Amino acid sequence: MSSRKFTMISPAVFQSDRYLSVSSEARELFFYCLAGPHQTMIGCFRAPDLYIAADLRWQPDQVRNHLNELQDAGLIRFDPDTQEIMVDRWFSHSQIATEKHMQGARRMIADINSDTIREAMENALVSFEASREKPRNHQENRDSRLLNSTYLNPRSK
Repeated sequence: MSSRKFTMISPAVFQSDRYLSVSSEARELFFYCLAGPHQTMIGCFRAPDLYIAADLRWQPDQVRNHLNELQDAGLIRFDPDTQEIMVDRWFSHSQIATEKHMQGARRMIADINSDTIREAMENALVSFEASREKPRNHQENRDSRLLNSTYLNPRSK
């Protein structure tokens, strides 16, 4: 069981073409993947089909069919052999804020049994880290009235 008390879900999900392309049952399963009892801080967890079926009061074949539907839509990845599920683009919406959090995420990713899921999680974390380390492009703001004001740039007069 996850120790998470809550998960923030962006309202943008309701305008997502990927989300809107799946059936309503698959959408319910997607929310289970986002905020269900097995979710972790890295957006990846292990949940056997029977656990999910029991939690959602579904038949096990429904779970597998809708996991496939979500994976085909690009919302999740799952490995049927290890029964691990990864929410795609997790770090875009649930960002890592501290170095301790980052260390914990690295440890959790190292513990993923599925080679495919672990590699995808490692790539997602590397991409997230790269996006955090990008230097700010001050050229984008050169036309800003505030930056060119005499208050911030006394020589602009």
